[in-house]
Amino acid sequence: MSYHCGFGRGMSVFGVEPREPFIECDGCGDTICTTKAGGLPRAWFINGKGAPGWRLVRTEPGSRRDYCPRCKD
Repeated sequence: MSYHCGFGRGMSVFGVEPREPFIECDGCGDTICTTKAGGLPRAWFINGKGAPGWRLVRTEPGSRRDYCPRCKD
């Protein structure tokens, strides 16, 4: 799965720095944030769709592969 949850301030676990939740490209490792500036999830993420311009491939129930615009072909 290419979704990575975020860690808020004070939730640093084993040296992991705070970060926003994101989708990672399964091709090159590029990332796209899944939240808006106010911290709410983006509609495409809530609706289970791929990020705009990205390709989402469902591999089995609950699993997915995401490819950025450079890797989607």
